[in-house]
Order: sequence, then structure tokens, then C-alpha cells
Amino acid sequence: MASENGTLSIKDLKPNQKNVNLVFIVLEIGKPNHTQRGMDVRSVKVADKTGSINISLWGDLGVEVQTGDICRLSRGYTNMWKGCLTLYTSKTGEIIKIGEFCMVFSETPNMSEPNPESIKQLQDSGQNPLGNNGNGHQRRSPTDGPVGLEPGTSPASMSSNSGMRPGMPPMQGHMSQMHMPGHMQGGAMPRMPDMPTDPRTGRSAMRPHPYNNGMPPGGMGGRGRGGRR
Repeated sequence: MASENGTLSIKDLKPNQKNVNLVFIVLEIGKPNHTQRGMDVRSVKVADKTGSINISLWGDLGVEVQTGDICRLSRGYTNMWKGCLTLYTSKTGEIIKIGEFCMVFSETPNMSEPNPESIKQLQDSGQNPLGNNGNGHQRRSPTDGPVGLEPGTSPASMSSNSGMRPGMPPMQGHMSQMHMPGHMQGGAMPRMPDMPTDPRTGRSAMRPHPYNNGMPPGGMGGRGRGGRR
């Protein structure tokens, strides 16, 4: 129930509320999560005398608030994130520090704890209790992986070429499409040059290699390379 000045109590917050005006004290500031867009987002626990809730603060706003600050939120809204009620600041909303430390508060009930009853009510009404960004798709966490990968799948394991080593390009065509050099096309092997023949026997005569370790064909003294005197 809203007060005369339009300020709500934390215990009265429900999913999908808009134009939320609150006065709270900052209890805990979570570590920043760096998003792919280059911004930091922090989950901050705040409370009033009726209970506590987590509020998501983006950018410099999460740096400026300090533990013990008493703030007034104007034009905020609530949504479900992974089954937990979460408070957000709208584009036209603002948070103004109005004091520090001296405020009566209660951490219970914690409205950001999973509430099976609220989740069931959202499911019965056809809403997504895990969080919805308004276009039917679940809101993505700033720390979620790349879009399009199945859970537990790394980009390096996504390969449609089974049996190929990682990093190898797919084979194009078939081995039968390989081209032979021009002088070997047509299925004919190049003709080897004719060997000289011995006119006395008609057999091929092998010519001695010009570099035979400096030894004459018949060895030293014509008795062969390994002959002895």
C-alpha cells in the first residue's frame, strides 16, 4: 500500500510493477559484472522497515551509492530475474541520496528470495517467472555466454567436420579432381630416353658416372677398385 506521498513499502512489491517510488537504506553492494557492451552492473541489497530487496544498478550509479546511504527511488520498476523479484531503475527514473545511517530497517522478509507462490502465480497467468524483456525472450544475464551456443558447449568444440583436426580447413572436392602436370595428362607416362647398346652384344651399355671419386672405371692400374698388386 502506498503512503500519502506515493511511496511504497518493500513488502508490498510485486512482479511487473511500474512507477515504483521507494525510500530505502543501502545494506550491501555486490561486485560489478562487466557486460559485453562495456558497462558494469551491480546487485545492491536495500531495505526499509518492512523488508529488503535487490536492486540492479548500472554504470556510475553503482559506484556512487555507498553502504549506509539513505536514498529515494523515483519511477522504478520490478521484474523477475531467474525466479527472484528484482528492482530496477527506469530510463526516466532517478535515485537521490537524502541521508545516511539513521533509518529503521528490516532484512526480512527478503523479497528477492525465490518465492514458489509468486512463481506459480506467474506461470498460471502465462508469464515467464525467469524474467522477460517484453518481447517473449528471456532476459540475458550480463555474465551469460555468447548467443547461439548450447549450455556447456565451447566455440572450439563446434565443428561440422568430424574426423578433422581443429583448425584444419574442410577438404574441397575429391581426390579424383587433382590435376596432373601437363606432360603427364592423358594417362601416358613420359617416355624415358633410350639407353646406349653394346654393338657386340646388343645389350644396354651403362655409361660410367663422370664423378666416380676420381677413380678410373677399372680401378687402379686397370685391376679394379678393390684389386691388390
